[in-house]
Amino acid sequence: MRVHGINSVVEAIKAGAAKVVYLKDENGRRNEVVKLARKAGIKIVKKNVNLGVAADVDFRYSNFDELLDYKSFILYADRVEDPRNLGALIRSAVFFGCSGVAIKKRKTTKITDAVVRTSAGAVFHTKIAFAGMFELKKAKKLGYRLVAAELDGEDIYSTKMALPSILIIGGEDKGVSASIKRICDNIVKIPGRGNIGSLNLSVAAGILMYELSRTF
Repeated sequence: MRVHGINSVVEAIKAGAAKVVYLKDENGRRNEVVKLARKAGIKIVKKNVNLGVAADVDFRYSNFDELLDYKSFILYADRVEDPRNLGALIRSAVFFGCSGVAIKKRKTTKITDAVVRTSAGAVFHTKIAFAGMFELKKAKKLGYRLVAAELDGEDIYSTKMALPSILIIGGEDKGVSASIKRICDNIVKIPGRGNIGSLNLSVAAGILMYELSRTF
């Protein structure tokens, strides 16, 4: 996969995922890329690429079992189709110390250049795996609480958040799948006071992940 933009390339180099770096020139922050690439022994090619800098990276999806960590939480993206939303979710998940991000096997965007850029390269600093009902039920049997975010849920501040948990965020229009909601331990919402009834899914997820991180 080829990723573009300074943040994406810098984080790919730091994570040991970059194989070849492409540079339009060495001006400004691109000097940082040159220094990091040379230190890591990565080949640098002068090329007029999108955003002035790019890299070929070795991105590997993890197995769901690799995400299991009973001292943290897993973020689950259910039918999130906008790559910018998925990237924002991953960035927040890494910031708040998740043990990994699970993506629904169907009807959810995969890891693309757009996802990497929106995550500011955070995809290279966490485990990302595909998962479906089988994996969610398995995690539940192993002691994970399944917590879904929905507008018809109970107030998050009247719900006791505990680890380990899987926080499930639904898609832009349809929300969390009905089949997944049926196996959840809690369905929660964030109470608001204004005239807008909901938040962007990545913003809502950030608030919920903060609440989970407070239980570490």
